[in-house]
Amino acid sequence: SNFDEVKGPMLFIMHGVKRNACDYLEVFRDVLDRNGALGIAPEFTKEFYPKHEHYMLGVGSNDNNRSTPKTKNYEKNHWRAPEEYTYSEVEYVFECVKIQLQSRIDGYCIYGHSAGAQFVHRLITFCPDCRAIIAVASNAGWYTLPIAHVHDRNLDMPYGLNGAPPNVVSDTRIFERRLVILLGGLDTKNDGNLRKSRQADAQGPNRFKRGQYYFHRSKEHANSLNCDFHWLLKTVPHVGHSHSGIARSAEPHLFP
Repeated sequence: SNFDEVKGPMLFIMHGVKRNACDYLEVFRDVLDRNGALGIAPEFTKEFYPKHEHYMLGVGSNDNNRSTPKTKNYEKNHWRAPEEYTYSEVEYVFECVKIQLQSRIDGYCIYGHSAGAQFVHRLITFCPDCRAIIAVASNAGWYTLPIAHVHDRNLDMPYGLNGAPPNVVSDTRIFERRLVILLGGLDTKNDGNLRKSRQADAQGPNRFKRGQYYFHRSKEHANSLNCDFHWLLKTVPHVGHSHSGIARSAEPHLFP
């Protein structure tokens, strides 16, 4: 590889529910080589993160044995300190690698597919100071909308920000992030891993429709707040719920 340890880019690659980080990294091998980038694929094992939600929704207080608060009202004791969120692990790994390599870069790129896409979009939602330069969330099953509205129960945590810490609710920097919602045009099947609930179904009947809903609803909200909106919505035709099928379409966004 032609990776420059001092100034070369770093790409975090977030796996799905199968916890197969090495497989995800292998799919990106050629992409990393072409762009002189270092790939980092953390694996959130079932030993330490036994439930899917422990990986995708790691903001809840361990004292309450909850991976995420599910409520419309903010209760401080139900939330971990921000530095203890599961998403913060990416920041710690990035800092360790920077120190080890004596890297001078200021931020990283991050890509996630399916459950990994849920991780990615919540990272920039709940960690507004994270150092992600560009984030690509591909084919997530459902979303936490960056919107709070007390009269809309479909926005109660974890489907929206009703009940989230006030600083997260009021922070509009997420709309200025370079976030790409990357969707497979054929990701329209309802498999066993697709969450079915009233709130999830309100986002759409399948992953493709839910990704569109997340993007457009967030854009409308940003416009209502007169915020800059830097997100992109991209569809990859003829691809379903396939990491290997859609990953290479992320390359021009991760390494423009």
